[in-house]
Amino acid sequence: MEAARRKHARLGIPAWRKIIQQFASSEMAPGVFCRQERLCERTFRRWRVRLGEPGPSFVELVPEGISESKSGVASVATWTLEVELPTGVTIRYRG
Repeated sequence: MEAARRKHARLGIPAWRKIIQQFASSEMAPGVFCRQERLCERTFRRWRVRLGEPGPSFVELVPEGISESKSGVASVATWTLEVELPTGVTIRYRG
């Protein structure tokens, strides 16, 4: 029972920088990376923010083949958007 209650060593700034660099090159979702590395996901998120790791940001996607009418309204014939997430999930949208 004592082994299960073992406390983790506190990591300093250099160690967290290295961990965050490893995460960035891993192409894994944060939760998957933390489970693999046996890190507390909440602590990992805090260190990413503390060290200035950019979080998710908005990316505008503009399908090819957009034509703008005289009224300024964009129109698209048929298009498909496909996003593959780091977790392996694929989201498809057809418009």
